Amino acid sequence: MSRSRRKQTPRPPAPRSLKRIGQSWYESKAPLFQFCLKFCASLAVLYALTFTPACQRLVAISSLANARLASAILDRIGENTQVTGATIWSPRYAVTVLPACSAIEFLIFFGATIAAFPSRMARKIPGLLLGIPALLALNQVRILSLYYIGAHFPRSFDSVHENWWGILLIIAEVVLCMTWMEWAREKDQPAADAPA
Repeated sequence: MSRSRRKQTPRPPAPRSLKRIGQSWYESKAPLFQFCLKFCASLAVLYALTFTPACQRLVAISSLANARLASAILDRIGENTQVTGATIWSPRYAVTVLPACSAIEFLIFFGATIAAFPSRMARKIPGLLLGIPALLALNQVRILSLYYIGAHFPRSFDSVHENWWGILLIIAEVVLCMTWMEWAREKDQPAADAPA
């Protein structure tokens, strides 16, 4: 007499609990959440510092310095400008370098990005030492171009001032941040991970 074996059907896998799914999802996203939290905290601290009298004096001094430097460069290219306070003027045109033109918002964003990114301090310091002057130099080019456009192409001034330069500065800042992050990530990789 032969025994017939009952075919056993495999059990379906036990459904994962919502808690485990949530925990798994959070663990995969944790580095992003940590970066966002640190970035927002750094942004808040740096913005708060801009309201201190010392920082406001620094921004005012920066506006005067920007105006004088721009006027000196414009004189070299034959614009014959003068400076009164933070206003660059000539018989043809005048433009005032306001504290809002100091690129402080872009510097704060850049500083907060570097502070929040998970990297060694040895990578953050060179990022700040190279990135801040690069943003300040780009802002100086902005001031020069706005005076020149206002003097020679006045109809284009508003469009360039309100639209084009804002877009260009944002793109430049994003490229600068991404370039630094990539560099810092490569430098922070252990030597064992490097290709032979």
